[in-house]
Amino acid sequence: MDKNYSDTIENLLTRPYCIIDILPCQVPANKGGQYFKVEHYFSKPANKSFLCRKFVHLMLKLNCYYDYLVCQNNNEECLNNPDPELLENRITSCMSTQNTEIQMLYVLIPETNSMIVINQDDIYMTLYNPTPHLFQFIRQLAEAEGLFVWEK
Repeated sequence: MDKNYSDTIENLLTRPYCIIDILPCQVPANKGGQYFKVEHYFSKPANKSFLCRKFVHLMLKLNCYYDYLVCQNNNEECLNNPDPELLENRITSCMSTQNTEIQMLYVLIPETNSMIVINQDDIYMTLYNPTPHLFQFIRQLAEAEGLFVWEK
């Protein structure tokens, strides 16, 4: 990966962020036990596949309005505005617990100096350093997919 992208990713990981999630807000600490059961349920392959489709649809729609670079594992070449099938393949591979090749996807949005991260172990995406407009726009896209966006 180009050193500049690696530095950009590292910098954005220190910025404010919000969560693109199946839940409308952070679960209270005293409900953690039940949350982990629900998280385990949604992490099962069939349920995670359904969630993955929602993430793919959101990201494809976002790409109609914003150019972005998709980098995997913070150590490989970034793809500029990948074809829909390739983006779907990358997200699906990342979210599959059977796949060890792609464990993280970093989607850099240069126009807003923002980034979306998809982590293989999570059932949510993280949006770093969103502008107010990007935050609202992604919130609309998320709602259309039955997802929520909330600030950490």
